[in-house]
Amino acid sequence: MRAPRLISEAIILAVLSVPLLIALTALAYRSTLLVPINYNEGWNAYHAGAAAMGGRLYYPADALVTNNYPPLSFLIVGAVTNIIGDAVFAGRLVVWIGFLGTAWLINAILRRLGNDAIASAFGALLFTAYSVVHFTVYVGVYDPQWLAHAVMLFGLWLYVRKPDALGSSVAAGVVMGLALFIKHNIVALPIAFVLWLFIYDRRASFRFAAAGLLTGALGLAACFAVFGSDFFTGLLAPRGYSVVDGYRYGLSYLEPMEVPLLVFALGAIILRDRYMTFFLLLVCVALPLGLIQRTGEGVAINAMFELLIALSLGAGHDSRKAWST
Repeated sequence: MRAPRLISEAIILAVLSVPLLIALTALAYRSTLLVPINYNEGWNAYHAGAAAMGGRLYYPADALVTNNYPPLSFLIVGAVTNIIGDAVFAGRLVVWIGFLGTAWLINAILRRLGNDAIASAFGALLFTAYSVVHFTVYVGVYDPQWLAHAVMLFGLWLYVRKPDALGSSVAAGVVMGLALFIKHNIVALPIAFVLWLFIYDRRASFRFAAAGLLTGALGLAACFAVFGSDFFTGLLAPRGYSVVDGYRYGLSYLEPMEVPLLVFALGAIILRDRYMTFFLLLVCVALPLGLIQRTGEGVAINAMFELLIALSLGAGHDSRKAWST
């Protein structure tokens, strides 16, 4: 009975993948156009171009422009800009690598947790399809967040690859700490991870926290040495907040997540293992953090990316085990 079931599920996923591949092809073509897709692209490209030419990335408080992003994404895209000659297209290329890398890592993490190929692919396809439909303005558009998520998930993959190894939690802490120097608002995963480790492996949680904090401290010291106090002036630039906007837009963002949330919730109730507990904890951290971040002026639907990643991991992990338990 299992073989026919696997074949039927593989056929269903393959059929569902066809329109997804068509949509991805269309978005990839959009990334080649000589037009701005999002107003942030020019701002990001300006700073990536400055990084490529060794120019200024951060400014004093009385300057007419500010930069409240950490520097690592600009340095990476700046290096690619020196190769292909255009900061916007360099940024879009890096974003595609980050976006597809995030999907691949969701699949790879689920495989390492013992899920079969169909369940793991389902988690990755759920992430990809949902992003294409609901986060269209961020797919293939120059914004550093997808790259940061890919690096963050790579840190998680380093742990699940060898969870019993002493160095796995340290490597995860270092990599996740570096991810925050690409985009500093994606904190749900390290918060949930250190809490989960504290429950299941207290020593590993201390190693992870120490490695992450040390990486962060050294990174901040390096930024101060290179960019001076202007780095902190930019990173801590004030912004307006609106609880009403956060509530209104947050609810509108959550509406299309009802089905993935339902699938995840049912699986979390039926399937009780330590990794499902981690994904549940990640959802519980990512959801309120996303809503809080959305109250900030200039913060958009990207505040929900971590929640989608958590749901995709949870749905892929429980998609077969939960229903056969």
